[in-house]
Amino acid sequence: MDRANKAIVTLSLGQLEGTHQEGLAIFKGVPFAAPPVRERRWRPPQPVEPWQGVLQVAQFGMAAPQNPMLGGPGLEDEPEPQSEECL
Repeated sequence: MDRANKAIVTLSLGQLEGTHQEGLAIFKGVPFAAPPVRERRWRPPQPVEPWQGVLQVAQFGMAAPQNPMLGGPGLEDEPEPQSEECL
């Protein structure tokens, strides 16, 4: 990514690096809760853990796992990556 297009902010959890596009700072895929896996499954959302360094958030994260819907949109498209670590 071109250095001029970088957008960096510092939060209490760590730093985020997104992009600048058309005069806007854009941050995609910012985690807002801990992944609902293992002991957190079927429980209320838990806070996200702080991270070290700069978290790259120029692209969206994984989608929540779902079965394709018969007759629904996207059947002809390549399915997007899915993961339980989608928050």
